[in-house]
Amino acid sequence: VYDNGTEQDVLLSECSIEGFSSETGGTKTIKVSYQEFSAEFEIEVKAAVTPEKVLTSIRIDQNPGKMEYLIGEELNLDGLVVTAVYDDESEEPLAGGSYSVTGFDSDTEGTKTVTIQYKEQTAEFTVQVKEAEQPEKILREIRIDQMPDKTEYFVGDELNLTGLQVMAVYD
Repeated sequence: VYDNGTEQDVLLSECSIEGFSSETGGTKTIKVSYQEFSAEFEIEVKAAVTPEKVLTSIRIDQNPGKMEYLIGEELNLDGLVVTAVYDDESEEPLAGGSYSVTGFDSDTEGTKTVTIQYKEQTAEFTVQVKEAEQPEKILREIRIDQMPDKTEYFVGDELNLTGLQVMAVYD
């Protein structure tokens, strides 16, 4: 604004501007100078609002070290690596107690599907449950535990083994 009452737009490139910093939040006073004159105004610098990440899936990056079980054994998740995947394409490994585990049953043999659930997302892997193998038996001896009912015969009679009990003894 000139002394004769006229006004003229000033190019910002001809002005010096001081006082702006977005390093910290709060009210900032901005000083605009042109030739020997200056004017000030205030702005508010707020902390950036980070949108909340949305979980889109979980995945199993590494199965547990133990994938075969005998009937009656408990599930061992040592070595299991589960990763959460978010809508902003970020990923985060999940700690072992932050998710639930269902589907393991070692009461019967067969393929068991183990389900990992974190929030509303699930991932699965399978394990095998087998019956314990019986070690091979080695016969040590046989013995007669009970004699047959008939032990005396006449010439021409047929052998009658009724009542005979034979026992096999293994190692």
